[in-house]
Amino acid sequence: YNEYKSYLSRNMSSGFQNTIATSNGSSEIVPCGLVVKQEGIGIPLVSVDVSVAIISIGAEVTLKQRFVNNSKENVLATYYFPVEANVAVHYFEAHLDGRVLTGQIRGKDEAREEFAEAVSNNQTAFLLEEVKSDIMELFVGNFKAGSECEITVKYIQEVDNQEGKPRFTLPTTITPRYIPANDKNANKMMAINFQYHKTKNIPLNVTVDLFMKSPIKSIKSPTHKIAEVLESSRGEDLLYHGEVKLTSGSDVMDKDFVLIYETDEAGEAVCIVEKGNESCAILLSFVPSISIEEEKCEFVFLVDCSGSMGGGSIQKACDALKIFVRSLPEDCFFNVYRFGSSFNKFFVESKKYNDNSMKEATVLINETSSNLGGTEIVEPLQEIVKCSSPTDYLKRIIILTDGQVSNTNEVVSLLKGSDGRVFSLGIGAGASRELVKGMAAAGNGISLFCGLQEEMHNKVITLLNAAKVKASNLKKLSCVDKNGVCIPTEISRMYPPLPYFVYSSEKVNFFLLSNKIENIGGVDLEGSIGHDPLKVSLNQDYVTETSGNVIHKIVAAKIIRENFGSSDREALKDLALKFNLVTSLTSLVCVDRTTNEQIGLSRTSFDKNLSDFLGRMYLKQYPLDLVCDSSQLLKPRKKLASILPSFSLPKFRFKKKSKNLNPGAAEVHVSEQLSRHSPLVSTGQSSNLSAGNNLVRILELSNTKGVFSDVAKFCSITGVKEEHLRKQNTLQLDDEVFLTYVCLVYLKLYHDHDKAAWSLVKEKAEKFLACEVKDRKSLDSMGVEKFLTGSA
Repeated sequence: YNEYKSYLSRNMSSGFQNTIATSNGSSEIVPCGLVVKQEGIGIPLVSVDVSVAIISIGAEVTLKQRFVNNSKENVLATYYFPVEANVAVHYFEAHLDGRVLTGQIRGKDEAREEFAEAVSNNQTAFLLEEVKSDIMELFVGNFKAGSECEITVKYIQEVDNQEGKPRFTLPTTITPRYIPANDKNANKMMAINFQYHKTKNIPLNVTVDLFMKSPIKSIKSPTHKIAEVLESSRGEDLLYHGEVKLTSGSDVMDKDFVLIYETDEAGEAVCIVEKGNESCAILLSFVPSISIEEEKCEFVFLVDCSGSMGGGSIQKACDALKIFVRSLPEDCFFNVYRFGSSFNKFFVESKKYNDNSMKEATVLINETSSNLGGTEIVEPLQEIVKCSSPTDYLKRIIILTDGQVSNTNEVVSLLKGSDGRVFSLGIGAGASRELVKGMAAAGNGISLFCGLQEEMHNKVITLLNAAKVKASNLKKLSCVDKNGVCIPTEISRMYPPLPYFVYSSEKVNFFLLSNKIENIGGVDLEGSIGHDPLKVSLNQDYVTETSGNVIHKIVAAKIIRENFGSSDREALKDLALKFNLVTSLTSLVCVDRTTNEQIGLSRTSFDKNLSDFLGRMYLKQYPLDLVCDSSQLLKPRKKLASILPSFSLPKFRFKKKSKNLNPGAAEVHVSEQLSRHSPLVSTGQSSNLSAGNNLVRILELSNTKGVFSDVAKFCSITGVKEEHLRKQNTLQLDDEVFLTYVCLVYLKLYHDHDKAAWSLVKEKAEKFLACEVKDRKSLDSMGVEKFLTGSA
């Protein structure tokens, strides 16, 4: 095996799909396949087919990739492909010249020995391993000349929830990670820094089936053009169905595929108890709605300025910073670190937030570019963590990065147990999901992702809103019977571990393994908001019991990754073997024994368990009973009129089309719609009034108190004639009061779709107006809204 790895390190040419940085700082997408530089031999990836089944918070992904060895020689090859971070990879199948081979999960050393022995015996063999939690590695030994191979990999993943909406991500690119000088892990270096083999674009076929218990209101992709069909009524399984496919022109693997959909059930609470032969796996899911006081904070921003951030990524990061520094609480300290191969900071030490420090920061933001070389994130993080915050102010670290580093474990370890909470924003298509999510989890914060085609403004405010409030954490979990009496429960494993920080409107998913529990009536979670008690009770109305091992697999995979560095590696390996998972401790091996005999796992048994699980997880939906210092933690939900029965996952065809299937239609931005219909624009007064890029420029006019005063610059940005605008000031207000009101009206008219991005500036502006104007309604009498829409 080691000789084989050494051979590959010398001769490997490429992986799945790669983004490489060019000399001018931009990125180039290089599609590639199963390729080894063996006397010029390349084994191209011919096609990729992905089918996804999404139900509630979970998804099963089936990834099929086809290769053809058109050469005249048998080859040794390797292949890397990306997955969502922390998935549960559980199944492998290879179709090789008419034979079907299935894989067997074994301990890593045992699997490698079996693979090496098969290769030495001139047998075709496959070895599937986890390189990082978001990158898988497939070795193919003795791929016969003239052979065709189709590889199928199945994995289960959670569906993220961002800004109140489910967000499914299918990674299709591996971005080369920067490797710091002290990171000598040879396997990582092979997986992440290899040469690239250019070839033609690889066809990508993606089909996503959605099964929901409430109507699917909308589906969109910020990354690809899609065609969707939504059912307006329940199917035979009593669920609402939706189907999504990529349209022509979107079927190239040049960026990760992201799907965002909207449904009422996204915020519902659920407690699923999955009973196995010897254990129970429990999933708790809910969305808190908490009103929490703000804390006095020191905000430290860490911004990636490495070469990989070139182009749109660094511009997005700068726009995010501009919104951050205008949305900060009036009583705070702040600083900005820029890092690459080296790092620098705006101020020697954090400065008090005022108009002068904000102006200084704005000048420095405008000078920021992706010119700092590599991605050495550890050293600036060490300084940030080590430096003491001003007296009575709590540290909050907000990281903006494309996450392209190899030393993820070192970064995450540094943040575990640090004083300040950490919030991270992954920028661009190739952001390492392992790093971005791992940093936030280690720092008791939240993480978000933003593609280059997405607006970043709202995500910035989501992070800031979470960062500025008191800590709300859950510290104790107990299972109760139907009378509310505590049941003795041996919780062997739990993810995420307690204590765990929760944030308003951010979905919480708890997974735990326990002894087999009979007659469970609910789960209680207890903790605190600051010094006040917090309790969440999911009673029997929320409990759905099912059988199988789907939740078992998810929680086992998460627990193994969380505890990889612990001393009980043998116990963790046994857990992976028990639930047939590819992990850092186990591998999947598949050998062609030159017969038609199938070896390894049984796909049929898993599919049956999955169908049972997917069908039963929707049985109950009731308002949640909880106590939260006399306030409500979770949003109430109405009862279902009937209880949904279990079902078998069907293969269905869509007949009715409640929404138009329009593959060629591109999404129209709201601001573009406004500019088309604005009478002011149509009369020639301005073509800039509602331009989408005006938001940041308008917000830059505000000071730390949310006050706008530069009328001339506002008119320059929007194209409105200053003399005409001033005629609307019939109350003879000073410029600060008048323009602050005008800007609020403008933002509501033309940037209401991005209202979260300017919500904190609005709060400060409204506070200012309330102090300056006795009769707030009198401002509306000036007719500013009619003027700005051109209808005056």
